[in-house]
Amino acid sequence: MERAIVKEMKKALRQVLSTITPGEAARGRKTPRILPGPPKLCRSKSSLSVLDNDESFPVSPATDCGAVLPVSSSNVRGKAGAHAPVRIAIDLGTSSCSVAVCRNGTVQVIPDALGKLSTPSAVAFTDKKRLVGVQAQSQQLRTPENLLFEVKRLIGRDYESITEEERRWWPFIVVKGNSGEPMVEVKSRFLSLLQSNCGDQIRVEQQRRMCGTESEVGGWPTRAGGTPSPVGHEMTSSMGSDVGLHGGAGSSSTDAVSTTTYLAPEQILAMLLAKMKCDAEAFLQCEDLHAAVITVPALYCDRQRMATKVAAEIAGFRDVQLVSESTAAAVSYAHHTGLMSLGSCGVSSAEEPRSASKMLVFSLGGGNVEVALVTIAGGVLTVNSTVGNPILGGMDFDHKMMDLIRRRVQKQFHRPSALKGRTLWELKTATEKAKKDLTLLKDAQVELEFLSGDGNVVIRRQEFEKECKDLLKQCMECVTDVLRKTHTWITEVNALVLVGGSTRIPKVVDMFRKLSDFSLELKSHPFQDEAVVRGAALFAAGCSERVVEIHPVRIAYYDYRRGKYMPWGQLSRPLTLTLPQDGQMELNLYEIRKRGEQPIRTATIQMAEIGKGEVSHHALFRFTIDRCGILGLDEGGTASVAARLYKYGQPSTDQIRYWKQLAVELTVYERRIGEKSSERNQWTKYIFEVEKRESSCPPWLGSIIYQWKCDIERWLAEEGAGIQGRTQQLTNFETMFADFKTGCRHAFGELWARSLSGRRFIVVDRWEASDVDECLQNLRANKSPQLCDVVVSMSFKELCKAKKPIEEIEGIELATRGFSSDDNDASPDAVKAIGIPYVVLSAGPVSPSDDRALRCKEWNRIVGQQVAIAAQAGLRVLLRLGQDGSGNQQSSDRTFGLEEEEKRVCEAQLKDIVPPIGRDWRNIEIVYAPPQHVSSPQTGALLDIDIVSMIRHIRGLMRDLVNSEAADSTRVLVGGCSTVGMWDDLIKCEEIQGLVFEGGFQDRLLVQKLCAPTWERRRKVLLCREKSGHSPILDKRKIEQLQNVIKDLMAGDEVITVVLITVNSVKNAKTENPSGLRATETDSVDLVWRDGAYQQVENLRSKVTVISLCSGYHGEELEQAIEDHLSRSRGKLKRPDFAEGEVVVVEYRPKLGVMEIPPPSLALAMEAALGRIRRRIMMNISPHVAQAVRIVCSLDGLATDTHMRREITKQPNVDGVSLRLEEPGNGTGEGAGNTTSRSGHRKYKISGNGGSHDNRR
Repeated sequence: MERAIVKEMKKALRQVLSTITPGEAARGRKTPRILPGPPKLCRSKSSLSVLDNDESFPVSPATDCGAVLPVSSSNVRGKAGAHAPVRIAIDLGTSSCSVAVCRNGTVQVIPDALGKLSTPSAVAFTDKKRLVGVQAQSQQLRTPENLLFEVKRLIGRDYESITEEERRWWPFIVVKGNSGEPMVEVKSRFLSLLQSNCGDQIRVEQQRRMCGTESEVGGWPTRAGGTPSPVGHEMTSSMGSDVGLHGGAGSSSTDAVSTTTYLAPEQILAMLLAKMKCDAEAFLQCEDLHAAVITVPALYCDRQRMATKVAAEIAGFRDVQLVSESTAAAVSYAHHTGLMSLGSCGVSSAEEPRSASKMLVFSLGGGNVEVALVTIAGGVLTVNSTVGNPILGGMDFDHKMMDLIRRRVQKQFHRPSALKGRTLWELKTATEKAKKDLTLLKDAQVELEFLSGDGNVVIRRQEFEKECKDLLKQCMECVTDVLRKTHTWITEVNALVLVGGSTRIPKVVDMFRKLSDFSLELKSHPFQDEAVVRGAALFAAGCSERVVEIHPVRIAYYDYRRGKYMPWGQLSRPLTLTLPQDGQMELNLYEIRKRGEQPIRTATIQMAEIGKGEVSHHALFRFTIDRCGILGLDEGGTASVAARLYKYGQPSTDQIRYWKQLAVELTVYERRIGEKSSERNQWTKYIFEVEKRESSCPPWLGSIIYQWKCDIERWLAEEGAGIQGRTQQLTNFETMFADFKTGCRHAFGELWARSLSGRRFIVVDRWEASDVDECLQNLRANKSPQLCDVVVSMSFKELCKAKKPIEEIEGIELATRGFSSDDNDASPDAVKAIGIPYVVLSAGPVSPSDDRALRCKEWNRIVGQQVAIAAQAGLRVLLRLGQDGSGNQQSSDRTFGLEEEEKRVCEAQLKDIVPPIGRDWRNIEIVYAPPQHVSSPQTGALLDIDIVSMIRHIRGLMRDLVNSEAADSTRVLVGGCSTVGMWDDLIKCEEIQGLVFEGGFQDRLLVQKLCAPTWERRRKVLLCREKSGHSPILDKRKIEQLQNVIKDLMAGDEVITVVLITVNSVKNAKTENPSGLRATETDSVDLVWRDGAYQQVENLRSKVTVISLCSGYHGEELEQAIEDHLSRSRGKLKRPDFAEGEVVVVEYRPKLGVMEIPPPSLALAMEAALGRIRRRIMMNISPHVAQAVRIVCSLDGLATDTHMRREITKQPNVDGVSLRLEEPGNGTGEGAGNTTSRSGHRKYKISGNGGSHDNRR
């Protein structure tokens, strides 16, 4: 095995080494530095002359044409191989995008989530989210100014080069950035906040890096003062803090709440590329695709190509190749017609024609037009020349149609249509439809909503063609130019291929036919709209090795001594060019697209000084143009000197890092928003089920659930309003939702929680004749089970006798144990006829001996036949597996390896049972019955067997022997259960979907488990306080004093526990008791309402523990106070004597701020506070403690109105009140502790401003 691995590694190494040229292997020099911006020019612009197109500079011979470009990520040429990463192809169009992949020689265009093969090149923003593609277009009527489309026209251009004619058709605003680049204005709150956060982080990193970086001075040109020249300061986007037009590093104004921000075209195109990447990853089921071939117009300049690669880097691609759109279309057509094949990918190329074939590719897409002359010979495709216009395409034809419609509306209806927002997009949509209609029809009906039913506009094809006459003329000029440059007659061309949606315009075909000597048959590409992306996929799969591309943009440098440009001709890529230095410290490079155009300033090569004030007059500059058409500096050759290449208009490293960070933040934000949306949907469904059960809860528990639900929904509303600035808080919802589920599980029971999954839990109890009476008595004493399926299993004969009384109990179904071959009354049809829905069938034993093994196999085969017959008869079958299920006790004395033995037995049983049944297991449930001796007789817990592991093993067997559907849908029960302890242990396991007991319903506690839990609470508490020095004894006089208080505040409750506490005032208490009171002695007595008054229950006293809690009534303050007190009092709440009858009272003493609550809301506020306390007890300690503890509300300082106090005591979670008694002798009026006012209302002499208030301020 190791030798094979080593052999494979050596083979892979040889493949890698074979791709390295001798020149690459020999080079070990330092990689030249390429900076994003130029130094200050030495000459003024006025000294530059117009290009002389007839003079060109000779190309020096270069044997190493494949030099690695330092700034390019696509220099490693992705050769198709077994271990090569998946490389996708993306057609990044002006109007739409598409993605494809080539696998096993077949190209497949990848559909998006909606099944469409292309995605509109549109991005939109709202205040809460980002939309891409079709979803972005839906924002046309809401926020048209935030709908960004045709942005590809802006990439890599200066703001000044964008014409007013282009801007007038865009609803969004394009502004000028700090370095002269175009920026798109977006108004979105969440995007502005994200950009501010990312910008602050980048600025901090930049300042830290600048503080620790030393300046480079030696060897490079410096100013008079000896400081380096400001590289890139003039042309490169910066991270400055100006108006905000610096690439989107922040909002547009100093206003903190401003929603206006700015995006670079690279960022917007990166969002489209990321969408394509995401669709491809979902389709190919890949976690991370980082290699891609992206199509660009052939006439793109270096700046535009670099900007495209930057966009791909922002989108997450690390290995990117660029290919011209016309070249990709030619590859696609050549492959389709058999002129070219994927020989390098293992596809046979024996049938490739060897004779040369010339093809003219005319590509008219949404944003540009290209014409390429291609020669195919010997399976190699050579692009001889390409001519085009990167700012002339289908969208320009749309603009002509829009102008035509506007003029027609104004003339016909005397109504000017303003090019703003909704009207502009409506006009654009109608134009696209009309242009498509005119492809087949002579005229098109244009319907516009802003006409308000006044009528339609009719546009004729002849009018449209006349309007587009100039555009069509420019397109045909490209055809004649490419023929002229290659010295080719139209008769020499073997095929003319039309690519792109706009080639469907009939006038385009007519103009070709009007060419002199034109006799070719016009052929539309078989995949006219997908030709470019298909060709790019083939290019990525290996065709790149068989394609030779000419660089259509001519490179020139300016010779200051001659006063003119020195250009090269069109050359094939990759290539290396050499320039004479002639003593110049720097050399400016330019790009020329077509004859007569002003050269585009591209880069500056700056040379270092050799000695002090000396410059080599014989040094040679060498620079490269890689396969992607991007310029780079090469230091190869003995005559070369140290130099730097500065490119104009390139973003800085910090700027790119910021863009990438923002893209990551956006992705994380959207993923969390998606997760949050999914969780909210789950929340809505869950709350619907909770609300159906709330009415069955006791009031105190229902109040807790209701308040808990309101707290979470209030948090969701607040989070939704301010979610843009708090994305890190999204994870809080998961925790809150999980806690709420746990609380509901406690409140409504495990069976209710299990029922939400859509598959009800099933409980089967096996009865004998002697068990019937006791089991029926326990079942009648409880409510009917509604949350699970309950089945009683007996023998058929005994079941016939007990059937009638069992059926009287609602919710109980019957099962017979097996069939009898001798008794026709026990046949499946007979069982079904008398209304018994279930049958229990047990698998036979398993034996390792040969003789007995055959009998066991036959036995289990017969069991399988019985299961099949019962299921066909409409019965539900409970199939018992395992040693206990088969009655096999041969392994009963084994304890070592018992689980493995059980798995072996179940596997052997299923292998014999499954074949007669087949694949239909819809009416069959499986019961795993472990051996009886492996359960503890005290607790019933299973020993030496992992039940979950056994169930998973059975499902795995079902998946292997039947199918995945049967394995997932068949319920698996656990048999052999005997105690309530086993129920408590096993019910929590989601893998277990049912339990089988042996006479378990004889246990009253187990029967109670079948119903929802009951949490009734009937006792109230009156907590009375006295000052120190008085005995805490509830004598007859004190009980009489409290009669009126109890009657008015808590009348209607059966039992009242009155607790008398003697306390000492503790001022400035810090640790012992936060409430400021220390209890010294307590006494209690229970009172019951009898004969119109409360009377003491003789010989009934309770031991009372009081825990005081002082806090506000809501928010973090209350939560923290509850947490602190519960952590200190956890031991008291968990004491064993608490369960034996001790009364634990938690006294809530609200702070003075509570008095500011309006009286109508005071009772509800106290209920919410006490419910929150009980909720924390339920979650942190146990539901039973939460039920048993008594939580009272101190009335000190609250409203003195008797009605309001009575409303507080009526709240479900208010178990009573606490108050202070007057000292003996201070009471006046008609009775002990109360007086009657003139109006007849009773007032209590309860001090509300003494003692503890001073400590609670």
